[in-house]
Amino acid sequence: MASRWLVYTVSTGGYDVEPASELRLSDADMAGVDFIRFVDEQSLSKLAGRPSRWRSVSLNSSSSPADRDAPQRLSRDLKIRPHRFPAVWRYDGSLYVDSNVRIHQRVWPLLYKLVLNSTDLAAYDFGRDLAGEAAWVRRYLLSRTVRFRSAEARAWLNHSLEQQVARYRRHGDHLWNRTMYGKVLLRRHNACMRTFGDLWWQEYTNGVPRDQLSLRYCTREANRRCGLRFTSLGWNGRHGPRFYRYFQVHFSPNQKGRLAGFR
Repeated sequence: MASRWLVYTVSTGGYDVEPASELRLSDADMAGVDFIRFVDEQSLSKLAGRPSRWRSVSLNSSSSPADRDAPQRLSRDLKIRPHRFPAVWRYDGSLYVDSNVRIHQRVWPLLYKLVLNSTDLAAYDFGRDLAGEAAWVRRYLLSRTVRFRSAEARAWLNHSLEQQVARYRRHGDHLWNRTMYGKVLLRRHNACMRTFGDLWWQEYTNGVPRDQLSLRYCTREANRRCGLRFTSLGWNGRHGPRFYRYFQVHFSPNQKGRLAGFR
């Protein structure tokens, strides 16, 4: 009988395909769940000949090879709007993990939240308020991307962050004083989650190019529009015991100097 549940990740542009990202699960741990890694041509070529417990599924991209942002945009699309991809949405529910998150424990205790129909969306969260998350995003983009090195680009970034934060504050989203951690997302596949995904994509493509800043706002907005039910999987993000019971975040060698924080 076909599985009703999916665990998936996405690797594009050849990023995060190190052996550290491989599953550390037995056959018994994986029983009843499909595990798929969606890849583009660059990532697939790096994985060629390497044994893996993930089943690789190729993504077709019509973007020009000269478009340096295309791999990230494709990866984000599958993360944010899985309802656009039949290979994901044909399941009753899914657990998304970023490509630098390693799973080392059976995930059925998490999936039971979907089996029992107790939630539509679940994620980890940590203690950083809206202004703090916006400040982190600004530091990250200025230090890690070439896109914002010009004065004009930095001015756009500052203005966009101010506008997003002001709009989210008008909806009261600053009062929660926590940030949803976007590396692991548990979803029930239904109409309300389609609404959530479309909202999140709109915020991501029209605002700053970091998806975590708008995650809380979109969750609450989907609750207002269609009654989306959200559950916290645990506090303290990737540093919490409920996270590392199942997952571990790994960083590639060229990321040793990255900013400290819950990423």
